[in-house]
Amino acid sequence: MSIVTEKYFSPFRMLQFLILAGVTYLCATSSMRAATLSDKDAPLDWVYPDAEPLRFHVVRGLWSREYRLDEAMALAGAGSVTESWHAHGMGFGYVGAWDANVSGSVPEFPDTAENLLANHVLVICNINAKAFTQSQQTLIQEFIRNGGGVLFLGGRFAFGSQWAGSSLAEVAPVSFVGVGKDGEQAFDLKSTAKGLVLIAGPDRLGDKPSPLDWEQTPRVFWYHDVKPKSDSQVVLVADGNPLLVTGTYGKGRVALFAGSVMGEPPDGSLPFWQWNDWPHLMAEVMAWLAAPRNNLNSTFNASVQKQISATVASLNTSLEVDASEATLSAAEPLLCRVGKICRDADILEQIVQAITVCEADPSSALAELFGRRAAAYPGPQAGRLAIALVASGSPGKTAIGLRLAGATRQAGAVDRLMRHLASGEPATLADRTQARGDSLATDVISVVTPEQKEIAAALIRLAALEGLVLLGDATALPAIQKAIAESRPNGCFATLVGDRGVESYMITSDNRIYQTGLVAALACGDTSVASPLAEALLGNVYVASRARSGRNGPQKAASHVDGSLPSILAWQATLHAMLRRCPVDRLESLAQAIAAIDDIRIVPSVCAAFGGRLTPAIRTALQTSKIKGVVSVGESR
Repeated sequence: MSIVTEKYFSPFRMLQFLILAGVTYLCATSSMRAATLSDKDAPLDWVYPDAEPLRFHVVRGLWSREYRLDEAMALAGAGSVTESWHAHGMGFGYVGAWDANVSGSVPEFPDTAENLLANHVLVICNINAKAFTQSQQTLIQEFIRNGGGVLFLGGRFAFGSQWAGSSLAEVAPVSFVGVGKDGEQAFDLKSTAKGLVLIAGPDRLGDKPSPLDWEQTPRVFWYHDVKPKSDSQVVLVADGNPLLVTGTYGKGRVALFAGSVMGEPPDGSLPFWQWNDWPHLMAEVMAWLAAPRNNLNSTFNASVQKQISATVASLNTSLEVDASEATLSAAEPLLCRVGKICRDADILEQIVQAITVCEADPSSALAELFGRRAAAYPGPQAGRLAIALVASGSPGKTAIGLRLAGATRQAGAVDRLMRHLASGEPATLADRTQARGDSLATDVISVVTPEQKEIAAALIRLAALEGLVLLGDATALPAIQKAIAESRPNGCFATLVGDRGVESYMITSDNRIYQTGLVAALACGDTSVASPLAEALLGNVYVASRARSGRNGPQKAASHVDGSLPSILAWQATLHAMLRRCPVDRLESLAQAIAAIDDIRIVPSVCAAFGGRLTPAIRTALQTSKIKGVVSVGESR
């Protein structure tokens, strides 16, 4: 025993051990620091969305459509699909192009951690790592570590030395070839003229084997040279080469497909991307990646709750109007971050209560955010707060209250919503006195310009229509149809037929009221609006494409609506969320209208409306579509 002790624990050996341990610790902490987000970039807390519906964000590079991701996400039961594009992949001349040494060429990627946390799974297709900024890479890394899922797909601009040493390489379940001599990029793609047959690997995604038709012998013609890490699983191989590799990173999951949709298949061979079961395999991978979502945080940690409580207390303090406005303005950045990811009804109600008693009126952005969020997660006092907010006589508070009135389905809500839809004005002094049950209500004295009045009217009318979407009461149809007629846009925006295209540069206030009116009418049983609504959903995509191309005219217009791409995409997401709140049996006519559209870009709208919730009639309608992604929604679980 003493001989062993002397041999291995002499002072010299001990010094070596301590030095090695110190170096190991420094390397480990350095790696951890490299993966740590700054306070500016980190979310308040890693609170992911509700487990249902399943939510995806796809980062599309060159040839991404060939991977048939729309079909796969549809088969997985996606209820939300958003996209960002490699700027050069869209061909619009952003700086960076395909250069692996230039970062920041995915400008549409979620710009904050809270926006990224609207998703369960990311799909990153044929993108070099440095197309993302370092903060974006670290955000993706932390998204996985805290419970998200990511699928990486190969291609000419992915993996290899373009990824080696990056934050994305750290989370990947494989190792990549490094940089070659003198710093040149090492090309890691290998090709084979006849192709290699894909077969199941030694590991499985779940307990049961996949019911896939391997006898069709799908082949890969170009593939990346990768090496599975020690703790990964190899799910697919081709002639011994690992093709689909999975692993975990922190609380999250990662999958990587090392093939590429490249090559010229000889006659009689089946490229994997044309294999009938390819979308089904990818759907299995996506479902596996999303599995941790059932066990993730549903509320904020104690530190964040303390910040929220302090903010609420500051708003609850009785102050003069000017001081209240300053307090609310200072609180807005934190409240917006909370509102984007919070799904705790008690916390949302505390904030709405504080806004209710605050002398200042919230901004339009804050009112819309908390109106929609509180309506999605109404607390026990939501009905009372709805009455008080609408009675306030302030446009922003009224907008929150009208949405809550629809969500709580309180007595008299239909009449109240129709009245504000028609007038576009806050409550009058008489209304407020009646609502409070006393004679002490005072008029709200404010000097407003015609422009401010127009903005307030649009805010209130939109909120009233969203409340009517939630109610789905047919007695409101005449009022809704009148709003649709008054806001119907001119030109080609709402009628995308033949080669006429889209003339609209942006989605104006009238566009928003018109489209929300269509959803409200459908929710109330008017099937005649299904075709205009389907066309509007696709029209928004066309307007976004114009913005993405830089051909969208001015960022602002007389309509006071931001015409930037983020604003357009945010509106489409809002419209999708409205569809999700509609009873699915009211959407059968919409399924028929969408099935007649021959454009793959309609698939995200189909997922939003029907993903994971199908009636037999909707299944039948969707399966008549020419678009495989639409058909796949009808075939999903």
